[in-house]
Amino acid sequence: MAKPSENKKAKKTTIDFDYIKSKQFRVIHVDGVHGGITPKGNAIQMAMFSERVPIPRNEKYVIKNGKLGDRVSVKEQDAIVREVEVEAIVDLAIAESIHKWLGEKIELAVKSRIKAK
Repeated sequence: MAKPSENKKAKKTTIDFDYIKSKQFRVIHVDGVHGGITPKGNAIQMAMFSERVPIPRNEKYVIKNGKLGDRVSVKEQDAIVREVEVEAIVDLAIAESIHKWLGEKIELAVKSRIKAK
């Protein structure tokens, strides 16, 4: 017969998390973020974007002897493109955790930069 203490499960003192990349995983460059509070007020919406100069609307080249020659005109777009890369909806508790994490990383980066000078 088992002793009473043997029947009790030992309390775990640690837990492991394995990080697995989803099929949609990709690395993005973020130049900024646009968003706000969700309509129900229980989360924050963040649309992260990268900025770049626009691709020309049109280019015209001369054809010389059946080959592409010099460009003679280009129609540029008069704007900076903000391409939305990803949008995240984050509940407030997670947003606070991210805020704290970012603060810690910023502090480390500033200290690193100061030491490197």
